[in-house]
Amino acid sequence: MKNGFDVTYYSGRNSVSNKALLTFYENRWVIAYTNYHSGEAEEIVWELANIHPAIVVAGTTIFKYGAFPHQSIEYKNDNLNTQIRAHYPMVLFSKTDMFIDTMNWKRMSLVILTILGFVICSYVFFIPFLAVKAVENMPISYDEQLGEYVFEKMTGNFEIDSVQSVLVNEFAEKINFESPYTLKIHVVKDETVNAFALPGGHIVIYEGILKQMQHKEELAALLAHEVSHVNHRHSVKAIAKTLSSYLFLSILTSDVNGITTVIVSNADMFNSLTYSRSLEAEADSEGLKILYNNRIDQRGFVYLFETLGKESQGLNIELLSTHPLTENRIEQANKTAAEQKNYLERTDLEDTWKKIKTRLSFQ
Repeated sequence: MKNGFDVTYYSGRNSVSNKALLTFYENRWVIAYTNYHSGEAEEIVWELANIHPAIVVAGTTIFKYGAFPHQSIEYKNDNLNTQIRAHYPMVLFSKTDMFIDTMNWKRMSLVILTILGFVICSYVFFIPFLAVKAVENMPISYDEQLGEYVFEKMTGNFEIDSVQSVLVNEFAEKINFESPYTLKIHVVKDETVNAFALPGGHIVIYEGILKQMQHKEELAALLAHEVSHVNHRHSVKAIAKTLSSYLFLSILTSDVNGITTVIVSNADMFNSLTYSRSLEAEADSEGLKILYNNRIDQRGFVYLFETLGKESQGLNIELLSTHPLTENRIEQANKTAAEQKNYLERTDLEDTWKKIKTRLSFQ
């Protein structure tokens, strides 16, 4: 075996590095170096039995010797490591260090990128998925409590039309939404074309969108759509997905209270929450089923989308920012409505609808 390898030696008594020459013998290693302080040549003998397993970090091999404070040598020489393994089987390299040391850097980079990719995928897909599943397993009572809290927090920003709210609730009571929640509809005095649903059954509708509607079926469609968001817990799922990184520990430990606390602390997000296309499609689909089951003309969705699609000058359609109107949504609504044969002229809804529109005309 070739002798006389350049290494860096540390005595363990201080942090001074010494250029040294490593020589191998059958049962010992000898390290020769010049003492930094005295300037004299010195030799240190390492017995093989007292040499610690090597550590390999970023291509640098480190051997330590003896009891603490350890002496040590460092070097960058892959060929030297190969020879040490071949001639001194009793000198150990840990499995991890052997793995790292024997890999070339291209392979190492590939491993690092693979691990990094897994972490990113977990962050982007798996953790949000767990967040949604955690919401699905929450008791309905948590939605109701959360909705009450969020609505109370928002009321300071709204001027509620109590009379109009009574009328719209009266309208809604004539439709079977098959909801496990007690629905509470609030009409806000605001010209913005907007509506949104909160967890647990609160639905907020702005006067602006009611004024733009021309058909009672539009209001039925809007309510059916928003109630579907409530029934399927879309708002809580969307926020939990957005905040999934903050919810991670609570999700892993199934801590429902912890999940609720994080969502409550971000309650302001609910009135500007943007739903994904899949959630919007589900709310449309379920809303159309509600109209069908109540024998209400499903063209209400078509009329509603036409209203939202207007490009009236000065019309502030806030609803489109949170409920994106896509060609696919419009196409699906038209297709479903064209196939409906069971709708009736709902005079009971018409009576209440006229009261709603009459009140709006005097404002």
